[in-house]
Amino acid sequence: MDPAMDWKGHYQEGYWQSFVSLCKATILNFDSDKGFLERFKDWQTGNGDESVGTMRRSNMSLMIHDLGVYALISWLAGILLGLLKEQKKDDKYKNLSTLDKMERDFAKTFALSMASSVEDLGAFKDLISPITDWTPPSLKFATNVYKDTKEWMSGDKDFSKVMSENIGLIRQTENVLFL
Repeated sequence: MDPAMDWKGHYQEGYWQSFVSLCKATILNFDSDKGFLERFKDWQTGNGDESVGTMRRSNMSLMIHDLGVYALISWLAGILLGLLKEQKKDDKYKNLSTLDKMERDFAKTFALSMASSVEDLGAFKDLISPITDWTPPSLKFATNVYKDTKEWMSGDKDFSKVMSENIGLIRQTENVLFL
């Protein structure tokens, strides 16, 4: 375990601050007579303060690592969800055992968990959602229930499908319960 460190007087910043300072120092520094590579080297070395330079390089390498892991998980989740969609089409007219149905539900839950762990991108989705989606969640839920109930009453959709699409707990186990 690392010993506690006194941060008083130490310079620190996060990914975003490091990235913004990199852009300001290299791309947006119109007043400098230095070339791009010289400005980058100055930023990278913290303009002479090695602790700042080390921290900035560390932040940028961690950011690249995290974005790479994010991209990999997103890619794998997309592949899994696509394969599960194909599997569901193949299983439509099969008489599956309960164990096979449970296996499908587990795979679906795993893939959806992977996808939802990266689909938000945290603060970015929260900041942009008021611009991209004006529908309050309660209205969206009511609209979905109304639409699905109408499809059930017209015979286009099974009652079990209506239930599994509108109740989260049932949605996770729809294959075992309703397939």
